[in-house]
Amino acid sequence: MAKTREKALISERAYRARREADPELKAAHLEKRRARERAAYDADPEKFKAKNKKYWDKHPEMVKVYNDRAKERGPKKRYPESDRAYHLKKKYGITVEDYDRMFQEQQYGCAVCGTEHPDYSGRQKFFHVDHDHASGKVRGLLCKNCNIALGHVRDDLDVVLSMAVYLMQSENVLSHLIEGDVYHR
Repeated sequence: MAKTREKALISERAYRARREADPELKAAHLEKRRARERAAYDADPEKFKAKNKKYWDKHPEMVKVYNDRAKERGPKKRYPESDRAYHLKKKYGITVEDYDRMFQEQQYGCAVCGTEHPDYSGRQKFFHVDHDHASGKVRGLLCKNCNIALGHVRDDLDVVLSMAVYLMQSENVLSHLIEGDVYHR
């Protein structure tokens, strides 16, 4: 019995060494492992959450190590250029070509305010894809500020119109419109 166990350990060590030396074998192994873990997680997610919580509660020092490593790596790039096509297709159902066509149709600017800058800080390279959250239909490409503004009003047209009326009242635009005067800002 002991010889069989020893043989199994040697065989496992040899497989691990071969796997580490061969990138294709390593990638295949990781893919299979992730598939097994995903299937197990999908079968009982609460079990995995409880297991993780138990581990972190039992090893608080590891939380600090994990967080320190994350800080050293710096912020993750959510969707690097190589994943952009996948992200656009998965989340919005459009291709990079669809995005580029929409951008060209919008004269290379935000669909709401017309700015040519997706983000004034210069951190973002692409405009946000605006979509109807109920239907999933893509409406256009927006700069960060317009996307946030629409999010804050929850795409409610009544709120947007009320805001426009409010701004027009504060600048006496409505009285000029009612009297038939030409309004100059």
